[in-house]
Amino acid sequence: MAIKQIRIGSQEDIHQYDDGDYDSAIETDQPIKSGTPIDPNDVVRLIDITPSLTNLVSNVGSSTNNAAARFDLATGKIIQDSLLIIDDSGNLSGIGNITLSGTVDGVDVSALAPLLDDSMVDTLHRHSELSASDGTPNPAMSLDATGLINFSAGAGLANGCCHGDHVGWSQAAAAQNTWYNISDSDIISGTLRSVSHDGNGKLTVTEPGLWLILYTITFETNAANKHIDCGIEINGSGSADVVGISHLEVKFSNEEEALGGYGPIILADNATIEVCIRTTDAGTPTISVQDIELSAILIGGGT
Repeated sequence: MAIKQIRIGSQEDIHQYDDGDYDSAIETDQPIKSGTPIDPNDVVRLIDITPSLTNLVSNVGSSTNNAAARFDLATGKIIQDSLLIIDDSGNLSGIGNITLSGTVDGVDVSALAPLLDDSMVDTLHRHSELSASDGTPNPAMSLDATGLINFSAGAGLANGCCHGDHVGWSQAAAAQNTWYNISDSDIISGTLRSVSHDGNGKLTVTEPGLWLILYTITFETNAANKHIDCGIEINGSGSADVVGISHLEVKFSNEEEALGGYGPIILADNATIEVCIRTTDAGTPTISVQDIELSAILIGGGT
């Protein structure tokens, strides 16, 4: 290995090791001077950079990958780690509470407050939409510009129905003031949403709440001048609910009559609904039912 000799100022015999790959001990394009550096190749002295070093920000020695840096204390010189993560795609995570003021994308933030607490919202945009519970952007229910409410496929009010045409159900020797359920395998299912049908005229609701129950029947008796009641039996109670009872006096024997009723009834989860019929007279007539319709629609919450 060669030894180069250089002289700087009054110092002599200052030796520089040389590995043979570099042919000079010191190389510069400009004169080396000790004054204040001006040109790009001037020598920089420690005194020239000390003021800048005093303004450098220091850290605690470690950080979380992709974490946003925060100032520690009020000196403006110390940074610390944070829980806020910004990934390589610009997504944020680790955010706690957010306090906003002014506008967000042109919307006054203060106007959004009633949507985020228990306050009542007096107005909504006429094109407001309710999103599906699975988080997809397709609305389960929407309100169009004309005020028409629209439901997406599979959405809507819970409801169910069953019906029978010429079912041929009958009750011989019907006892006075005894309710009989109209049950027949010829009664078929209609639309069922959160409602099931046993195939014989009994509906079971799977959502608790206030249900509107509607029914109609055509029937006849084998005796004239019989008073007939029809109603809605809940949970196999053996009698009609006080809501929805209809009454008719049959003037002629073996002549078809129509009877129907409806009413709102609060039902628990898995409550059952059936149409029932009775005579309030003595004489044990035979009651025959030809047609039956039974529907249930959830219209509100229960109390």
